[in-house]
Amino acid sequence: MTRIVAPTSSLRLRLAGAMALAVALAAGGGAVSASAAPATSTVETPADGGHSMGWSMPAGPQVAAPSVRSRDAAAASGGSSLPVQGMDVSSYNGDVDWAAAKNAGKQFAFVKASEGTTITNENFTQQWTGSATLGYHGAYAVGSPGISSGTSQADYFVKQVEAGARVTSWSALGAVLPPVLDLENGATTECWNLTQAQMVAWIQSYAVEILAKTGQNVSIYSNPSWWSDCTGNSGGFGISPLYIARYTTAATPNPLPSSWSAWSFWQYEKPTGNASPTSYDFDAFNGNISQLASMTTTSAASRLAGTNRFATSADLSASTFSPFAAGQGTVYIASGLSYPDALAGGALAGHLDSPVLLVTSTAVPPATQAELTRLDPARIVILGGTTVITPAVQTALQQYTQAQSAPFVTRLAGSNRFVTSADIATGFTTTGGVVYLATGLAYPDALSGAAVAAESGAHSGPLMLVAPNGISTAVAAQLTRLKPSKIILLGGTSAVSTTVASQAAKYAPTVTRFAGTTRYNTSALISSSTFPSSTPPTTVYIAVGTNFPDALSGAPVAGLADSPVLLVTSTGIPTLVAQELHRLKPQSIVVLGGTSAISTEVEAQLDGLAR
Repeated sequence: MTRIVAPTSSLRLRLAGAMALAVALAAGGGAVSASAAPATSTVETPADGGHSMGWSMPAGPQVAAPSVRSRDAAAASGGSSLPVQGMDVSSYNGDVDWAAAKNAGKQFAFVKASEGTTITNENFTQQWTGSATLGYHGAYAVGSPGISSGTSQADYFVKQVEAGARVTSWSALGAVLPPVLDLENGATTECWNLTQAQMVAWIQSYAVEILAKTGQNVSIYSNPSWWSDCTGNSGGFGISPLYIARYTTAATPNPLPSSWSAWSFWQYEKPTGNASPTSYDFDAFNGNISQLASMTTTSAASRLAGTNRFATSADLSASTFSPFAAGQGTVYIASGLSYPDALAGGALAGHLDSPVLLVTSTAVPPATQAELTRLDPARIVILGGTTVITPAVQTALQQYTQAQSAPFVTRLAGSNRFVTSADIATGFTTTGGVVYLATGLAYPDALSGAAVAAESGAHSGPLMLVAPNGISTAVAAQLTRLKPSKIILLGGTSAVSTTVASQAAKYAPTVTRFAGTTRYNTSALISSSTFPSSTPPTTVYIAVGTNFPDALSGAPVAGLADSPVLLVTSTGIPTLVAQELHRLKPQSIVVLGGTSAISTEVEAQLDGLAR
């Protein structure tokens, strides 16, 4: 099962709180608090303003009904013919007759646990315990995006489930279905008075925190009209299971919200009278019972992917970096269509705890815009010259800095890629460390090296580019300044020549080469030379070896997690890479990029190689 990836526990202390992706709302957008859940809670009763799943959902174009659907809306039964039937309940249902539900053919249930950060289900314990008798169960939260942050509401939900189930950790719940986030309008507001970008950021922060706390992807409950109105048809959540709300006599709930090509759960009928222990909401699962069972399994292999390379880089950033405080934070901007500047920039970004986001030569893509808005950096640094990223893009980026001013968008650029890499290296001020040299004419060998260069501690160092015939004057000047104790050449002699190796020896007492017979073997060698078996990383990042954008954006993220990046093909895992994964035995494996880059079959194989 694919999921949004969260940083692992190996992140250094200076990233403490990076998972707390509180939404920084624009003026007038509604107050959002990033504070922890309150110590006291309101116990939900049907009269106190708490809500059940689907309480305000528009009926959708297939049903002639009011635009806002109440709990007494006319029932429809289009999903009743599907083989796996289920239900969802809240405090409105009281003590549910679970034996009757099971006799009626229900095989799964979702139980409301919380709403916002103040409301709990007074009947949760009975409903949770009883729902297990159906075979499969999960919990849901009614989101309140305009009231408090996604992170705090996710934390509150997890605490309420654990408390109500009488366990001390999520893993102690056993095999449970993915947590559900119920997204509907507020009682008196459309879209909680959030802009579409703010809503997307809020959902993203909730999803990331749920993954961090549960190891499961959050399932999103919505329908096309709400998704269009409130997220602008965001396409960035397709890896979360869809819980579609549609009340229709049709055999399918299509059309679906824009993020999804398939649905997992369908709420197809709501009670026509007041809710009671036997008048619960009717749901169906899109598959057989074995497929439902597989949704309770937490996969060790996960995928972090957007709809394109720009969205993937934004998702990588969102999975790791919190919004910046006033006067703080730098975001590095690289071309998503050209690799050299991002290779060197990824090492510096990781070294300085900063993300790399991608743009085209002439525009800032929507996903990058949304992530810059969420991060709200004090500074933006463009990697590369004006032929790679035009002055128009530099001007457009000004609005995403805290001061919204030209002086806070700068550029690191030389007369060519080699000089630019040397300019980027000026961001490293410590001498006597490690320097990495890679060819500026091809990217594969340097992909894995950039992640290692971005790490903390002894492995951190600048990555500079060289030509086949030698080290440029600009790179040589930086080597003289840095006085490295070791220079590491990334790739074989066809990539980094013996001439370069001889010249490098003039600047460091030790020159080492990481080179395999293929780009894949080189990535395995870099990993094995960096990460001893005695202290292996908990997470390994995987990128396709035949394209560069996903791995380049992943380099600072992997570096911050002190994790390697290994390369695979779109359809298979090279032998030495598989052997390296077997040696490392990581707790989790993160696939960078979509299924067109790395297939689901490879993801399944990777899952089998994790610890």
